[in-house]
Amino acid sequence: LRSENWVWSLTNLCCGVYEMAKVGEGDARWIVEDREDGRNVNNWHWSERNVSKWAADRFTQLLLQFQVQQEDVTIIIDHVDKIEGDAMLYNRKGKLKTLHDLKVSGKWNASFSSDPEKKIKGDVKFELFDASPEISFSCEGSDPARERCKTLLRKDGIVAIHKMAQTFEDELARGADVDLGALQKKPSKLASANLNQEPSSQSTLPSMQASTAPAPKVSSSSSTSAVTKTAAVPVPKDSTTTRGRVLELDEFFRASPMDIYLALTDERRVSGYTMRRSQISTEIGGQFEMKDGYINGEQIELSPGKKIVQKWRMEKWPKDVYSRVTIDIKDNEGKTELRLIQKGIPPEFMHETETEWRVEIFERMRIVLGYGNARVF
Repeated sequence: LRSENWVWSLTNLCCGVYEMAKVGEGDARWIVEDREDGRNVNNWHWSERNVSKWAADRFTQLLLQFQVQQEDVTIIIDHVDKIEGDAMLYNRKGKLKTLHDLKVSGKWNASFSSDPEKKIKGDVKFELFDASPEISFSCEGSDPARERCKTLLRKDGIVAIHKMAQTFEDELARGADVDLGALQKKPSKLASANLNQEPSSQSTLPSMQASTAPAPKVSSSSSTSAVTKTAAVPVPKDSTTTRGRVLELDEFFRASPMDIYLALTDERRVSGYTMRRSQISTEIGGQFEMKDGYINGEQIELSPGKKIVQKWRMEKWPKDVYSRVTIDIKDNEGKTELRLIQKGIPPEFMHETETEWRVEIFERMRIVLGYGNARVF
């Protein structure tokens, strides 16, 4: 074609020969019915549903079916004390993803066919966030009969609960009690009723919109070199920074270093993927709170897109006990690598702290914000 024909075609296109659809004018080509700005069209980018009640009810049913036998011994779980925590379904770009973290406790009961009057009782506890939880069976006292029960539970009981956990995960992945056809194909019809609902009356979930929060303002000597903000006063000395346990984690995300930095420092993003209210200062010496204050501390060093250093504690830790968290962020062959070192964790909270980072923060970042595939660890 001659160049003037190209100019004519482009001119007609730009001047209205192929007029674009306009919102609010009844044009059938305009598919955004719910939102004027067109973001998250029909909840295509994300929608979510809290299925924690279904999860607690369903896993209670499974646990009450527990039974292991060996010779004259039969052990059942006859009571579930509590199942608490969160279970969520996320629909992201037409794909269903799940996330759950449940604390489970109950009672087991052993009977003996050779001695119908004899009964032995004990406790079972574990945290369920994958299909292979670490399970604790316990009972008071020590005698040959109790040792037989403990051996049977450690051998066959753990296998039985792992199978239940796998069944639970499979059912959750199939949508729990949600109509997947509606959730994934027509989520906007569910959005007003079931999706994006608050997980409990104690927490208020902010609107999960694509965040438009600007990146922090950064002074620079060139257009690309950021200046690290650091405290002008000495870092407070905490009794736990030189004692306690040390946690080291290496994580990879499909997002830019600045995306990951903002996912940990922008309170709107943090409130969104944790589903709890967060208040986070981006000033050195400023305070931060996550998950309605369950995690709190102080900002020590902030280097946008590169590094975060914090005084960090959980609400249930002993009073005035803080750890020191250092997070280094860098690009690694198109992905972002995050290196976390946390020093001074009270030994009794080591496992819970690791779970908080792996499941409640990093895994939710991957699923809710779309920064990688959910993974089993």
